[in-house]
Amino acid sequence: MINIKSKFLTIISSIFIILFSLEQSSLAVIPIYISFLFLSKFIIGKRNKIYNEIFINIFSISSLFSIFLYYIFLNNFGIPFNGVSDGVIYEYDANYFINNFSLFQYSSIRSFVTFAWHNSPAYIYILGIFMKISSYIGGYNTLIPRLFNSFLLGFIGILIYKLGRYFDLKTKTTTLITYISTLSPLMLWLAGQINRDIIIAFLIVLFVYSWTTLYNNSSN
Repeated sequence: MINIKSKFLTIISSIFIILFSLEQSSLAVIPIYISFLFLSKFIIGKRNKIYNEIFINIFSISSLFSIFLYYIFLNNFGIPFNGVSDGVIYEYDANYFINNFSLFQYSSIRSFVTFAWHNSPAYIYILGIFMKISSYIGGYNTLIPRLFNSFLLGFIGILIYKLGRYFDLKTKTTTLITYISTLSPLMLWLAGQINRDIIIAFLIVLFVYSWTTLYNNSSN
């Protein structure tokens, strides 16, 4: 069981997700948000209270911040992006890919969608997957990949916490580092937009955690 504060954050973020989905007529947002919650439970396990609380707290706050940014951008620029950002181009390319090719034609992204030396075909492919899934459950909305960023941010927090405990840091110190590193303005800003930065950050932290534990096991 998670604590009262985590439950409260879950309820508040869920309410805002529902309101957002209804207001934007984007019903796919709700099942995908719920899927991320259930997937986290499956990966973490129900009995691991601390990891569940870390994930819920980070995921909920980041999701709320993403909704906040969505409307800020919409109000300032007329679109839910920070002007004509890379996110606009990523979504355009992903939409073109998914409407003209199948998910089994990954190589077509560099051949026909972008260009041979493009540095983000995998991210375009990920967006394409979300667009394809969303098309069956109410239609795609640009908040969905931002929720995915929040999902990964939650697991970044868990990995950082595990690293802190691995190095025998005090629980309070580890917890503080976990939340400062994931809920800083920069990380929330990145998670609330369409970019690959959070995915890269997750892979880097995962690599550091894996290398640290494997090195220690091989040394013993």
